[in-house]
Amino acid sequence: MRERNYSFDFLKGLGCIGIICIHSAVFIGVSKDINFIINTLARFAVPIFFTVSGYFFFKNIKKEGYFKKYIVKLIKIYIFSLIAYLGIDLIFRGAAPGMPIFLSEINSGRINILEIIFIAFFIGGLSFSSYAMWYILSFIYGIIIIYFICRKDVSRIKWVLLISFTLNILGLFGTGQSYNVLLKYPSLTTRETLHFALFYLSLGSYIATQKEENPQKNYSIKYLGFSILFSILMLLERWILVYKFNATWGDYYIFTIPMIYYLFKFALNYRGFKKNNIFVKMGGKSLSIYLIHTIAISFVQMLSIKISPSAMNSILYNVILVPLVGFISYKLASISSRINKNKITSE
Repeated sequence: MRERNYSFDFLKGLGCIGIICIHSAVFIGVSKDINFIINTLARFAVPIFFTVSGYFFFKNIKKEGYFKKYIVKLIKIYIFSLIAYLGIDLIFRGAAPGMPIFLSEINSGRINILEIIFIAFFIGGLSFSSYAMWYILSFIYGIIIIYFICRKDVSRIKWVLLISFTLNILGLFGTGQSYNVLLKYPSLTTRETLHFALFYLSLGSYIATQKEENPQKNYSIKYLGFSILFSILMLLERWILVYKFNATWGDYYIFTIPMIYYLFKFALNYRGFKKNNIFVKMGGKSLSIYLIHTIAISFVQMLSIKISPSAMNSILYNVILVPLVGFISYKLASISSRINKNKITSE
């Protein structure tokens, strides 16, 4: 049996930290420029999640019953998480007058049932703390599209990749993206299945069909070097758009694509990470950490404000924020994993 490649877990663990950096807006109260750099470099996180997941899903796409088991599990996780987030928000945010609970309240100032349904099943999320759930929903829809197109002929993935690449480039000009300042692409949002998730899921799936290279250290160094280079170019790309063209910060960029490709190729070729590495451990629980981290961020922020109203603007707070949220999320994810294992054993 081939030894497990922990590089994928490492990247997912690092991606968890990236997600926490983005959603916690770390250092925004100290320096907007520092936050801009961190926020930009952390943008590898969600694309690498999609790419890794697409790769391993496609490796098993022909297995009998695999898709059904896989998609049912994802749907259960999504629905359970929506209910859990709603309960938590009703308890904690409901106790604070004026604090929004439903996402629709933020957009319209009132609870709109149709808007709530639309957000829950077409945008992702339901209540305030579930704003990151778009990822799970886009993941579900993307996997369904790939499966039904490629289940009988895996070679079709190249066409899915080509079409999704085109949609991804068009999505750069969508609402909320930085290139929208140059050309407006009519869309409600492009950080969703067709313009974002499908491309990176397809990229991972396509790589899964290619012949693997023999792991060599010089290859991994080369791929990592290219990934770092394109990360820097993505930072420059975003800086030009935001500070020269007054664009919004956006979610993804042209140079995000080669950055993710070479980062993934690095993971395929490098086998130096061990299972006791903290990022590898986090990567093994990345989905649970992703689901928990928004609650952990809210808890740390509310606690900090109670201690000192100006705490979030201090250097000390911003230095410990991401490690603390990561630690809390990881520990809660570990507890959840043990509970599930015990439940399965008892059954």
